[in-house]
Amino acid sequence: MAGRILIIDDEEVYRSLCMRILGTKYTVMSASNGREALDLFRKFRPALLLVDILMPGMNGFEFVETLDKEGLITDVPVVYMTSDDAATTEPESFRHGGNDYIHKPFVPDVLLQRIANIMRYEETKRVLRKDADIDEQTQLLNRRATVASVNERMADPLGAFLMLDVDYFKEVNDCYGHEMGDRILVGFADVLRSVSRRDDIIGRIGGDEFVIYLDGKCDDQLIAERCQTIIAKLEYTISCVIGATAEYPYSVSIGIAHAPDDGSSFQELYSSADKALYHVKQNGKRGYYFFDSDCNAIHDLKQDDHIIDIMQMRMLVGEGGNANGVYNVNYQDFKNIYRFLARAAQRDQVRVLMLIFTLPEGAEALRDDFRTIVHDSLRKSDVASPYGRRQYIMLLMDATADNGHIAADRVLSRWKDLTKNDPGMTVTYELQEL
Repeated sequence: MAGRILIIDDEEVYRSLCMRILGTKYTVMSASNGREALDLFRKFRPALLLVDILMPGMNGFEFVETLDKEGLITDVPVVYMTSDDAATTEPESFRHGGNDYIHKPFVPDVLLQRIANIMRYEETKRVLRKDADIDEQTQLLNRRATVASVNERMADPLGAFLMLDVDYFKEVNDCYGHEMGDRILVGFADVLRSVSRRDDIIGRIGGDEFVIYLDGKCDDQLIAERCQTIIAKLEYTISCVIGATAEYPYSVSIGIAHAPDDGSSFQELYSSADKALYHVKQNGKRGYYFFDSDCNAIHDLKQDDHIIDIMQMRMLVGEGGNANGVYNVNYQDFKNIYRFLARAAQRDQVRVLMLIFTLPEGAEALRDDFRTIVHDSLRKSDVASPYGRRQYIMLLMDATADNGHIAADRVLSRWKDLTKNDPGMTVTYELQEL
């Protein structure tokens, strides 16, 4: 059954009639006077009130006015009913917050339909209000809803306020485009959901700024562990989205404030956590700080230097995802890989070939296309890097000279298709075993 309705009427016959009519579709409760109804309302929080106006002791208008003074009637529709024929009663009911008015005696089907219309309307409002509270991109609470939700918890302020900001996010958009940045924001939202409890408040307050409010008494050690998990999970998420060739050490910085010590409203907690976050950003990023209002303003830096197990380490350093194609790296990383493999080749007889392609003058504009051809033509166990404006260097793992020439011919064939076999776009290559 959908929705709970509270019926208040001092006449037994009408209470029973309303319960029988509405009980086929809704959960119904009844009270014979305003005092009894107040107790039921506070205990069960009904979805709709069906209130008789003319009752002894506390009439219907006075009952609703009492709820309004206590701040309890918000978003609960009220339907007044009465047998009073006075011309002023109906307009008076709307002035006292009524959503509808029904005259006794009523037709059962009319009562049921009018209540159903109001319940449908309220459900539509609830859905629209929820949609208005959600950040469309991340499906977290938006700034307005986050502020309101945190301020609601401040009636009994005890918790921790975490402000989180993605390190080098502007560079993500600059280097990889806004679509890649959007994917990271969605992934970050998933990370925050995965480490949060059901009663925590999680919101996006703008750009790459996020907030978590941890309700209740929070031990600093547990908060620190939560921050460490967020850092590790976000770095893994970014490695899955961008890959191993990330240009910057993308991570997250976190500022932490306690309620009520560091603030008893959203704005106060935000201000304290923002100061802590700023200190993180100024001291190397990728860490978390607890705000302190003493002369030093901030506790010592807490960078992410916690001990992790081997599976967590593999998650952090791994490439992420099911990567295909050649392993693209920058030149410095290529040199390190080459030196390691050269050592391995001397000791273990590992067969490694070096392959160098040289593009002709004038082909610089097609450099990215050539890189794509190389990526798609070689194996995932091979390594490639650009060198200068017109060369690509590669290491082919466990390959003979014949294998190397076959791989090079595959690259050249695709290049000729791209350049329509233009003789001025001839690419040359050299091959040598380590």
